[in-house]
Amino acid sequence: MKYKLVCLFSVFILFFSCKENDNAPDKADRSLMIKSTVATKSGLGSWQDLPRKQIEDYVKMISDSTSKNFIPVSDRIAVFETDGTLWSEKPIPLQAKFIFSQLKQMSAKHPEWKNDPVLNGILNDNLEPLRKSGNSGVKSILDAIQIDQTDTEYTAAVNKWMSNSTDKKFAKPYKQNVYAPMIELLKFLHKNDFKTFLVSNSGTRFIRAFSEEVFGIPPYQIIASRDDDKVASKELNGLFVGDSLGKVEAIQRFIGKVPVFYGGSIDADNKMIQYANSSTYKSMILLIHHTDSIREFKYHSTMDSKNSANVLKEAKEKKWMVINKQKDWSKVFAFEK
Repeated sequence: MKYKLVCLFSVFILFFSCKENDNAPDKADRSLMIKSTVATKSGLGSWQDLPRKQIEDYVKMISDSTSKNFIPVSDRIAVFETDGTLWSEKPIPLQAKFIFSQLKQMSAKHPEWKNDPVLNGILNDNLEPLRKSGNSGVKSILDAIQIDQTDTEYTAAVNKWMSNSTDKKFAKPYKQNVYAPMIELLKFLHKNDFKTFLVSNSGTRFIRAFSEEVFGIPPYQIIASRDDDKVASKELNGLFVGDSLGKVEAIQRFIGKVPVFYGGSIDADNKMIQYANSSTYKSMILLIHHTDSIREFKYHSTMDSKNSANVLKEAKEKKWMVINKQKDWSKVFAFEK
């Protein structure tokens, strides 16, 4: 079956709402960033003692059949955001980088793109025209990058790009630019009979192309935006997971159970957080705070500039787990020495 390779409008939501990155050298005590990892029974070696113990204690408690907080295996559902939660989302979302790469490969056959400010900007690594153009710029990309590809062809293209294309800041292939502590967490949850799902604004086929290899999460446990040819309507409608409410509805439809474990960032979708927090079981809400400008990026970037502050306030009140990336992770990426 043929599909259209299209850019997803939802991929650019973060892009349009981003403030400039706060990447000035951090004046915080660098001793907070302990480089060495430790061997643990849980495998959470890149986590500092306090957050590691919180996670271990929670999983131990809900796995104890004599505990009042015991959760049956069938109800151990964990959901994770992707951009900014499992991999770096700066300076632009991962799938946007892939789409721009595809445009550059196609550009030799489309000299007319030089006359389009948005497309010409992308070809010359200038994204300001796209930032200023809003929906019309996204529409230009949608119109430009429609290629007939089978699922097999698309998956191969994504994996080739992920394995061979290098991130400018880290000088490593994108497949390595995933957060090591989160990989450890996923493995730990899997060992304790959690079923994990990725819930994302990015395209379903894009994430499915590498989810099992990189995260140990099979393609059928990916809940993301539709990226087949039905999406590319003139009005940019048809996205299934384009906002926080859409994600909750998708979880209800495809999983049919309220998650008991949520992993996201403080810039993530508040409705998903609230949904997981509404579980009748004792849930764990884990939020990543991007505080590390040295090893990755330091930023807040949401469509609502007040959202991060509100989430942090609520997290303190409800005792959600906020991960200070600078203090709580001994390493961000596996390739760190």
